[in-house]
Amino acid sequence: MEVEENKIIKSFLTLQNRGDIANLFGKTEEELKFILYHLPRKKRYTCFEIKKRSGGTRIISSPTNSLKTIQRKLNFILQRLYHPKHCVKGFIKGGSIMNNARTHVKTKYILNIDIAKFYDSINFGRVRGLFLKSPFNFNNEVATTIAQICCNVNALPQGAPTSPIISNMICSRLDSTLQPLAKVHSFFYTRYADDITLSTRVPFSKEIVDKKDTGETILGNQLINIFTTNGFELNPRKVRLLEEHHRQEVTGLVVNKKLNVRRTLVRQLRAMVHAWEKFGHSAAQEEFFKKYDRRTRNSHCSPLLFSWVVKGKLEFLGQVKGKDDKTYLNLRNKIKVLAPELFKTPLDELEKLYQQFIALKQLKTVKLTVKKIEQQRGLEFQTLLTRLFAYCDIPVNNSFTRNKNGEQIDGAFKFDNFHFITECKWQKKKPGIREVDSLSQKVRRSGKLTMGCFISINGWSQHVIGLVKQNSDKEVILIDGKDLDLVLQGKINLPSLLAKKVEKLNLEAEPFYSGKLMVK
Repeated sequence: MEVEENKIIKSFLTLQNRGDIANLFGKTEEELKFILYHLPRKKRYTCFEIKKRSGGTRIISSPTNSLKTIQRKLNFILQRLYHPKHCVKGFIKGGSIMNNARTHVKTKYILNIDIAKFYDSINFGRVRGLFLKSPFNFNNEVATTIAQICCNVNALPQGAPTSPIISNMICSRLDSTLQPLAKVHSFFYTRYADDITLSTRVPFSKEIVDKKDTGETILGNQLINIFTTNGFELNPRKVRLLEEHHRQEVTGLVVNKKLNVRRTLVRQLRAMVHAWEKFGHSAAQEEFFKKYDRRTRNSHCSPLLFSWVVKGKLEFLGQVKGKDDKTYLNLRNKIKVLAPELFKTPLDELEKLYQQFIALKQLKTVKLTVKKIEQQRGLEFQTLLTRLFAYCDIPVNNSFTRNKNGEQIDGAFKFDNFHFITECKWQKKKPGIREVDSLSQKVRRSGKLTMGCFISINGWSQHVIGLVKQNSDKEVILIDGKDLDLVLQGKINLPSLLAKKVEKLNLEAEPFYSGKLMVK
């Protein structure tokens, strides 16, 4: 795999023209030109607004699947070429809001700064300039084309897979300037995307920040000039100097004495669990989306959604406070009584699932017609899949359910920040390209970080894999019965299999990567 990665990176660094770029990303030059220059802007990106917690709205621009496919592969390459400084905590391997906040625990003074219109300030010219310089040193045609792949309306779009890594690269000079300044003035510096945090155990010098008698926080000219020189403006409303006798927060976490969550999170989680215990799941869900989460409230939301929201908040609490924390353990025990399926089952559960899978393979009886056998198998298979995904801690957004014919099982799950629409078939006749194309259409209509997963126990008709590989939009991974057999035997685990299939799809446009290749 390392050899393949090195080959792709070498091909990227030696790009000479637009044709080379198209070939690297599995497109013809004409296809790439159509996506970048002829496809109407409204079709190239889907734009929508989401509400910010602090008020106002944020515009998200989600690229069309054909462009998203290119951006995913470009992101993969750039991640391997980017070497972040230790101050960078966001959108990198091992980066998180917890790692960012942990740097500033038990410091007496914390200065939080926010860059105004962060992605908008990284315009096309800056992105193009990035690729003209070292380590890329591309010519004008290549640098311009890659910048066009990454930008929308003359700026980085918030919602494109490439925007986070590009923003980190653009901020490298800012990081290189602030790190030495931190050493000179004895403060710690971290950056999580556009959230800048400085902290110190002694008062900041007035060259950095000054707090007036009125309580107003004024940034020093030296600090302001650094951001201005690097092409950024600061948001004056989000400049906060927090002293130790106040609640000190860094990227939403409390850092006064130890890493902690806000009390409001614990109160909200307790209230949700109490409502669930007293009034039942449906009433608790309705109250939550009505009172707390207006941004995502949906009258047609999955019945499982509230359960996973509760589980997600609990796991976040455990990550921050520790899995041995009394508050975490108390809430976990209550939730486990309410919904035991949310928690990883004992290891012998996998053996039970495998025996169930074998029994379904051998389901034959003279008392049932072929149609009845398929209906019964479909009903039991939905239970098996739901239990398997729960065992692997993969959130299922919609439980796997049969269609009216009893042979097709559809569902959705979330993995590695992508939502997967799932199509499942267990029938003697192998599905053809039409069924796979039908799933692809659903994925394209969904958009917004969505992929497809087609599970066919008996595989596919002869030319399906080859035809899917030729498709310009690489958004569907394929799983067969042999893959599931290996997972249920414990020879490979499901998250690793999914990750490898997605990786092969992104790197080699390969829709079907056999799990047998992962068995040592």
